[in-house]
Amino acid sequence: MAEKFLYVGLDRDRRRQNVDLANRLAAAETGDGFGFKVNLDHALMWGESYVKEIVAAGRDVFVDLKMNNGPRTMGNIMNWLGELGVSLTNAWAHSEANLAGTLSAIERSDNVPRVFGVTFYTRWDEAYARKHHGMSLPALIGHWSRVAVENGADGIILPANHLEAVGDLETPKLCPGIRMLGDAGAGEQRQVGSPYDAALRGADILVVGSPIHSAARPAEALRTYLDEIGRAAAELQAGEA
Repeated sequence: MAEKFLYVGLDRDRRRQNVDLANRLAAAETGDGFGFKVNLDHALMWGESYVKEIVAAGRDVFVDLKMNNGPRTMGNIMNWLGELGVSLTNAWAHSEANLAGTLSAIERSDNVPRVFGVTFYTRWDEAYARKHHGMSLPALIGHWSRVAVENGADGIILPANHLEAVGDLETPKLCPGIRMLGDAGAGEQRQVGSPYDAALRGADILVVGSPIHSAARPAEALRTYLDEIGRAAAELQAGEA
């Protein structure tokens, strides 16, 4: 069983706050099972120097770009991110042939980040899927997940509460919108899941934003999430024994 991993979303709108938080969490005694997520707006607003500051904290970095461009553009971005030391980025699954063309054109090496296929927005719901795509939300997520894998994505991004829709896919699964049960701070996110349930049901990578970065004690909040993921991983490992 692959080890579970967590990305902390650095979603504060003050550059210094995000950099300071990354450094504090990286230095805390919380183990090695986490890294940091950089948002598209912050990567554009604060540029290469900001990404380098987050990478310098010494943890894996996921730059959340949700690309949907031609192979030349996406290839240049992926190579640039690799030069900065970024571990993971993403592209929309519906970029299809453009994603496949990008991945076949760039040199896949340790210097190029993994690319996961985005299948949904956390604010989408069943009504949205039926209105705009004529299918249920699980069917829509399953469809785009398969398209992503078929076009060479290194993994897929989907909601934790719809992992069953891709249970047959042998590919890493990343779930955003993770928060503790009963947490009322989901905002516009309609597709959310708890760390324990998500990890138990097949998520390999989880993304947690405000429940950690806005917590009164972020390092303690991070430990709590990592403990919940570890509890699920231990149950899965015991089941395999």
